Amino acid sequence: MERLAVTIGILAGLVQLAGYVLYNRTARKPSAMSWGIWGIGSFLTYFLYGELVQDWVKEFLPLLCMLAALTTFTLCLRRKLLDRPDRTDWFILVLDVAVIAYWLTYRETKWANLFLQIDVAISFIPQLRSVWKSPSSEDSKPWLVWSVAYLLLLTTVVMRWESWWELLYPVNYFILHLGVWALARRRTVK
Repeated sequence: MERLAVTIGILAGLVQLAGYVLYNRTARKPSAMSWGIWGIGSFLTYFLYGELVQDWVKEFLPLLCMLAALTTFTLCLRRKLLDRPDRTDWFILVLDVAVIAYWLTYRETKWANLFLQIDVAISFIPQLRSVWKSPSSEDSKPWLVWSVAYLLLLTTVVMRWESWWELLYPVNYFILHLGVWALARRRTVK
């Protein structure tokens, strides 16, 4: 059972990476600001989730996600896909800083992870709203691939069960990515 959990955990990370390769090949108009925020968020997630789980298998997907999100941000900058931050962007950045400040002040990893997941959900609001208004603004395939990756991570977390706190990250990200996929998918269904 242990070997299977490790295999699924590694597969989750590789599927996550495949989603980024697909996204970077098919992205219609990625937002450097969004990817900058998600890059910072993925760094926080990797660090805080790693502090929580202290299990390299469960940390593998967040590590690859962080590296790939920062790479996507860099690609957006290279392609000069810059956009001005709006109030929502600044609000999300302030929330990121607040999560860091909370963790540095209280060293309370569980609650910092919970606050980070709320922050991440808020950071997806502009993306969800954009895809709701214009389903063709996103290719649905990478979002489905990422959803599968988070489902695989969730399976790994359950197989290497320690605490329900560990479920917050994969469940939240699974729901958010599946939401973007479903909204983008409306274009092809209609």
